[in-house]
Amino acid sequence: MERHEIVELLGQLKLTGMRAAYDEVVAAGLRAEHSFQRIFGELLLAQLADHRARSTAYRMGVARFPVMKNLAEFDFAVSPVNQGLVRELHEGGFLATQRNAVLIGGTGTGKSHIAIAIGANCVRNGARVRFFTAVDLVNQLEAEARAGKAGKLADQLVESLSAPFRPEAYRDEFQERLNELIEAKLKGKTVAVAPKPGKAPVIDMMEALKRSLAAHGASPRKAAAGQKERSRRKAG
Repeated sequence: MERHEIVELLGQLKLTGMRAAYDEVVAAGLRAEHSFQRIFGELLLAQLADHRARSTAYRMGVARFPVMKNLAEFDFAVSPVNQGLVRELHEGGFLATQRNAVLIGGTGTGKSHIAIAIGANCVRNGARVRFFTAVDLVNQLEAEARAGKAGKLADQLVESLSAPFRPEAYRDEFQERLNELIEAKLKGKTVAVAPKPGKAPVIDMMEALKRSLAAHGASPRKAAAGQKERSRRKAG
């Protein structure tokens, strides 16, 4: 079989990675007198790399990140965040244990940057991610109500928020940071004061959620109970 026929068949089979790498891999293999198995194996690796790259690019698009961010661009020196914890979350281990990661802080502390960086890295590791801002969620809730489909997103949010709250699992990092600054001042060290951040508009997510549930004909408590009942039926 001639080269052009092989390349055409690879295209018909949608083996785009093998097709793109065919000439280079085969030529290099023949020069080095590699076995057929080794040459074919390298073509398969090229196809696998292409598949992974396309899959990652697709999931990145589905995630709808407003901008792309990574931890290499984040300046930990000017943000009062736990660098070790952020890097641990960046690895995505909390997904395997089905735990939530909550970022709390004022305007300009880097919450969105960190959230996008963590989400993007999880996508690269094979996870599916969907990025929302508070405004996005409110708009979607209202759009569902206008379309007569109110409650779909609200049910998902109620289910995710229905787990028991464990305050012992959270640390007051602001107080810890404040104690560090006080201790540094007492030791005569120079303490830099960060500029006061401006106030961001406050969006009442619970009110929007209640409106969506009301349009759906259910209260938050009833919606949570209904979700638990559906879970019991599935388990049964």
